[in-house]
Amino acid sequence: MRDAGIIDELNIGNNYISNEWIEKEATIRLRCLGLDDNGVIMVNGKEAGRFNNTFIPYNFDLTTCLKEKDNTLAIVFECPPSYLGQIGYTSKIRDWKPRFYYGWDWIPRIVQIGIWDDVFLEVLDKDHSEVGVAGAMSAAIINKYRGEFPALPANMDNPLWRQVSWWIEWSDFLNDTNGKEPLSLEEYVVWSQERQTTGLSIALQANKSRFPECRGFIIWMGHDSYPCPVNTSIIDFDGNPKPVAKKLSQIWKVDK
Repeated sequence: MRDAGIIDELNIGNNYISNEWIEKEATIRLRCLGLDDNGVIMVNGKEAGRFNNTFIPYNFDLTTCLKEKDNTLAIVFECPPSYLGQIGYTSKIRDWKPRFYYGWDWIPRIVQIGIWDDVFLEVLDKDHSEVGVAGAMSAAIINKYRGEFPALPANMDNPLWRQVSWWIEWSDFLNDTNGKEPLSLEEYVVWSQERQTTGLSIALQANKSRFPECRGFIIWMGHDSYPCPVNTSIIDFDGNPKPVAKKLSQIWKVDK
């Protein structure tokens, strides 16, 4: 935004104050619960979105189309199909509006278009989410830096893990295994990293589905700068991605 000339250099004087609008920007959304059936949303002569299904609600982000004042909104309906009558294969229908409009044994032909349910504007504050889920380092890193302490158990009785007490997951592992301790450090690491992958994946998918209301997803944290046995990083001390990094990359690349 700075390079594009939208905001001033943050580190000069009190410029940061004039740029606080960034975090306070809101989304103006048109919510339509029923539009029958094909058409376009126009705001100040610009297309803000299209619709093509009578049976589902639509949300349109109008924010980038709006002016400070004197805005115009138009919901433009296109001509309906000429025939969607009683006779024909339902599986071949591609126009999503009630077929009985075109005549049935209980109603004459009355083909309708227009707004059939509530339409209203919503003002939504944009936000971001900061998320962290603990995951163990690789067994190789733990063994390399554990010194004189044993690799397991990963609980408060072990000084190696006591230094990261806020990320200890030992009791959760025992709950998942009905009280059975891991047979090896590798088994515990696999469990912990899978747990981290699941937790962050759920969080990312949930927040991605809320775009543009949620405009940012901050992972705490990216790279581990200290070889502790467990933390919330997605890249380990040696610079190697943990399994969660690959999974999150896949989610980012897939459309909502």
